[in-house]
Amino acid sequence: MADYSTIKGFEIQSLATDPDVSEVAAGTWASGGNLNTGRHQAAASGTQTATSMFGGANAPGALLTATEKYNGTAWTTSPATLNTGRKDLGGVGTQDAAIAFGGDPAVTATEVFNGTAWTTSPATMNTGRKSMSSFGTSTAAVAAQGNTPPITANVEEWDGTSWSEETNVPESNGQGAGCGILTAGLIFGGYDTAANASSFEYDGTNWAAGGDLNTARWNLAGFGTQTSGMAFGGGDPSPVIGAYTENYNGSAWTEVADGATKRETAAGAGTAPAGIVMGGNPALVATEEFAAPATTSVAQEGQVWYNTTSTVLKGFAQAGTGAWASGGDVNTARTQCGSAGTQTAALLFLGESPYADKNRTEEYDGSTWTETNNANTARQAVAITIGTQTTAIAAGGTPGGALNEQYDGSCWAEGNNLNTPLYSRGAAGSSTAALAWGGTPPAQSINESWNGTSWSEVNNINTARFKCNGAGTQTAAVTAGGQAPAFQAITETWDGTSWTEVGNLNAVATEYSSANAGSSTAWGVFGGARPGVSAACEEWNGTSWSAVASMATARQAVGGGGTTLAGLASCSNAPLTTACEEFTVPNAVKTFTAT
Repeated sequence: MADYSTIKGFEIQSLATDPDVSEVAAGTWASGGNLNTGRHQAAASGTQTATSMFGGANAPGALLTATEKYNGTAWTTSPATLNTGRKDLGGVGTQDAAIAFGGDPAVTATEVFNGTAWTTSPATMNTGRKSMSSFGTSTAAVAAQGNTPPITANVEEWDGTSWSEETNVPESNGQGAGCGILTAGLIFGGYDTAANASSFEYDGTNWAAGGDLNTARWNLAGFGTQTSGMAFGGGDPSPVIGAYTENYNGSAWTEVADGATKRETAAGAGTAPAGIVMGGNPALVATEEFAAPATTSVAQEGQVWYNTTSTVLKGFAQAGTGAWASGGDVNTARTQCGSAGTQTAALLFLGESPYADKNRTEEYDGSTWTETNNANTARQAVAITIGTQTTAIAAGGTPGGALNEQYDGSCWAEGNNLNTPLYSRGAAGSSTAALAWGGTPPAQSINESWNGTSWSEVNNINTARFKCNGAGTQTAAVTAGGQAPAFQAITETWDGTSWTEVGNLNAVATEYSSANAGSSTAWGVFGGARPGVSAACEEWNGTSWSAVASMATARQAVGGGGTTLAGLASCSNAPLTTACEEFTVPNAVKTFTAT
């Protein structure tokens, strides 16, 4: 009889309700103390229990100078007033160490608050503006975008003494919101020609696209940090005003509890677990406070539980809707390069940059690319999907179409050549057990297998093609698309012995990137020529293809990496670029079903 006491495992919890996906997801809004002067288009600084609010308007043409302070219970009008009345201004800092800048009508003046009085700084903004997104502290602040007029992408930084021009946001926008600090800031929402859902992250030097808001809007309030930001209210588009609230986790926005009062042009302050919004159009006196519970059951990645109310088994893992965000730039722009590895441990090698073959190698750690030792022979269009960051193969390519080099995490060494010299092949597997098929033009159907020492010919693919890609293992692989020479949508799977045609791509594709650390039943392809240069992406589930979120930039002849949950697209042929994008699927509660 079996001894069940030796079986290892864990006890599945039985819960009447699902755990919250985050602390903030359990948060709720409650009324705070009323302002003494109702206003809209004001600015605020501080925390939920120590806030300052200043400027704004309460009637057409009535620009306010009044400052009020909040202690978590009641507002007190401060004897300190702004020297310049203004609305739609920027403001950051704490309750007693704040700055006010810009505003309507296109003000350049900066004022500094010490808790007792406002002092006009001799240093003015370089570009007067209103309706900007702002974040930071009283000595390290950022003013981004806004209306000069016209709407601008301009960015300035304040160092406590003066303003300096910095890297512009990738798009012009106004009437958005911001939160965070100078070296980790976030802006979101706003209006250009329509209500905007985009967000951008700032590292003190460069801007990177973040996840889109679920509800596009402008004239919204913001508070929190870059990795736990809050967006409240606004119009979608104005004057359709809402009380909807969203929380940003550093990659994606999630809808959380709505406020009680719909408002636009309100001000916000505090953190995601403890924030406050105040005022708003039309000259509201009401404030609301957002609070996450001190103790809540928060789901952990990989957690499994049985819901006794709905009588189903559930878990928390990557299962939401994926989105693309900017990654670190490679050091050498290139195209038709080799690539391997994951989103946080990737390898990029060889390629063309521009009109000259390269032998350079770079490694990625999830944020930065670092150059390592070069390959022995410069070439392009190698079989691009074999191996990991520390054990990869560069097989075939042009020139020298039979060459085979192996990477050990530090250096490249030549191994036994392919039997047939080809380039632009598809490939899958590891550094010790791999496949390489198709290639050139003219289109070939040749398929070779690698055992870690030598290559041998095995059964061909059914449709001869080149510039295709693949994923999986030596015994379970998938390939799709390519050229023959017409663009293809055909998908084939390999079972270790032969290839079988299965469901086609939704659109023809060639020279695309792929999640090359994926499998024969979970694979993604990114961009390519379809037939024009495309940002479109598709995901394979072992049976069929479905469209997923498109990249921000259309790309062709791209390096790839990762999985369908965490993918990577690097470089491009059209245009030639160093920019990379990362695809990430967020965690979500998932219900398990019997199969």
